[in-house]
Amino acid sequence: MTLTADLATWDGRDFDANLVEDGLYLVVVEALGEKRVKTLAIVR
Repeated sequence: MTLTADLATWDGRDFDANLVEDGLYLVVVEALGEKRVKTLAIVR
């Protein structure tokens, strides 16, 4: 995951470089002492 001031990108792969399955995921981003949690839907 790459973080900038207001953008995070992810290639849809897990820690073993496999594409993740379709479904709902919780995305947790911690930076500069803040923590944000968002829901992400993967549908192919």
